[in-house]
Amino acid sequence: MTRSQRLKRIVTLNEMQKSVASQKLAGTRGRHDGNVKKLEEFRRYRLEYARALQNPGQAMSAAAARDTRVFLGQLERTITALEQMVTRSERECAEDLAAWKREAQRANVLVDILDRCVRNEDVDREGRLQREIDDRRVELAGME
Repeated sequence: MTRSQRLKRIVTLNEMQKSVASQKLAGTRGRHDGNVKKLEEFRRYRLEYARALQNPGQAMSAAAARDTRVFLGQLERTITALEQMVTRSERECAEDLAAWKREAQRANVLVDILDRCVRNEDVDREGRLQREIDDRRVELAGME
């Protein structure tokens, strides 16, 4: 097995690692986007219920106002938890992006090494062929 054939296997394995890293990054970004969307949605809910509670033109019973305040407290806790999830998923996205970039850079380096190896093998093969041709010419010239 030639050096370039061994390197091709390594390049193929690295491409698979890069693909796995890419898929992981896509999944992480999808979860992050979902977390951000949920956070925005819950912030809108909070705003709507806070407006309803503060709207003096709207008649609300004391029990309804109390229930709304309790619900707003639950929304606040949910929003806090979602903010933590968004922060965590941002960090995971950054880590997965860095991992993908490392794999992509490694893939580029390996492809460059493989290209150089193939070129060197081609030059060596052409040199051997040329030497064989030259040797045959010498043999043929000696037979004449």
